[in-house]
Amino acid sequence: MEREELLKFCKYYKEEIESPYERDSVEGLFWFLEQMYVDNAIDIEEFRLSWIQYAENYIATHPDECNVLTDNNVSIETKAIIIYIEEMLGKWRPYEVDLIFKY
Repeated sequence: MEREELLKFCKYYKEEIESPYERDSVEGLFWFLEQMYVDNAIDIEEFRLSWIQYAENYIATHPDECNVLTDNNVSIETKAIIIYIEEMLGKWRPYEVDLIFKY
């Protein structure tokens, strides 16, 4: 997938060189994580496809849940980005993983 196409799915990162958000803000964190996702997804196609697979697995194993990850109106690419962000929060900020609800 081309960078410009992938950027359409980002809520915060719009290919700026530096974050337009305050350094310690939640928005700044989301900007940074989206930037990481895009950079890795452009460089390594398997990276992007693995997160899409993760999203598809979530959908398949949670058929009765109603949330953004099971919403048919949300693209699979957006769902992959959300899952990536949630996983990174769990890894780097395990006591703040609920920040994903602000995304």
